[in-house]
Amino acid sequence: MASPSVELLNEFTGRVQGYLPNVLIPYSSIYYHKMKPHLFTKDNRHLIDNLILDCGAYALFEMFPDPVARRQEAEILMRAFLAYCQQAKEQYDFVFSMDDEFHMDSLEHNLGRMYEFEQAGIKVVPVVHNIFDESELNYFISAGYDRVAIGQCKGRDDLGNLAKAVNIFNTAEVKIHLFGMTTPKLIRHVKADTCDSKSWQKYAEMGQALFWNHDRKGMDKTDLIYFPKFQEEPPKSKGHYYHDYKYLEHFKAHLNENLGIDLRDLLGLNQEFNLHLVNMYYYMELEKIVTENPIHV
Repeated sequence: MASPSVELLNEFTGRVQGYLPNVLIPYSSIYYHKMKPHLFTKDNRHLIDNLILDCGAYALFEMFPDPVARRQEAEILMRAFLAYCQQAKEQYDFVFSMDDEFHMDSLEHNLGRMYEFEQAGIKVVPVVHNIFDESELNYFISAGYDRVAIGQCKGRDDLGNLAKAVNIFNTAEVKIHLFGMTTPKLIRHVKADTCDSKSWQKYAEMGQALFWNHDRKGMDKTDLIYFPKFQEEPPKSKGHYYHDYKYLEHFKAHLNENLGIDLRDLLGLNQEFNLHLVNMYYYMELEKIVTENPIHV
């Protein structure tokens, strides 16, 4: 789960017993937005299962649209990230390497970044950005890495492409992390050890709740339910308008039984916070379904 607040972690783990989420922290949030890492690495570490650190360089594409400015800023972020990892590497279960180029031919550049970390004594997880080049995938296998991440790259949203790459790593018993990917129709079909996404936050910010509807037919039982801030009927692109939602009673029962909240909590002043809780639960449930009932190809 990428970038949850400490307040959400405390509230969620207090309401949902017996579950600790994996948490990914992007270093860019520490560097640019003054996130306080000790709140996760020390003060509230008991609320987290695996604590994972990423450079967060993907954020630079939005922050610095100009390619020249972005490359310059990436150098600054690289030095700061390296220095931080030298001090804090033992506080994380694993750390993803600095990868600030995402195109098909970025291997040489990103390997250079990774080697700097390794020369500084920091064990990092490499990130792949070309799933079509088997020699690139096999390079990390032959080099003895026990975990590899598949980052943003061309073609990975096609199940056939993704499964082929993941299976190469699976055969070599290399664990896989999928960056920014939690689509059920994809992650149920490939054997990944971990994945992350910020979509749970984005949906909550737009007034949308994610619900794994067990009464829905099909493999992906996700329903998107919209709670407008004002009581006008929204466009259908926002999802199911809660007032007209066919399975509203089932959803209300889910809220009460699993989170101890009711529909009014998704309409009041704390709407966004409570929608975050609902969406965190959805991903917890999805994690369990993918783990216990995979359909690998």
